[in-house]
Amino acid sequence: MQIKPDEAIAFDVAAVVSLGAIEDQYSDDAYGEDDEWAERQPDLGENA
Repeated sequence: MQIKPDEAIAFDVAAVVSLGAIEDQYSDDAYGEDDEWAERQPDLGENA
């Protein structure tokens, strides 16, 4: 499959928009650097 230049630009724009949406949703921890949230969740047991 050969990607045309316009498609490559569209992929780049979509990636930037997606990253922006993730950052808007999760603010400072958009990239999962803070994993303390996992410690605050209830233990679901061995089968979870």
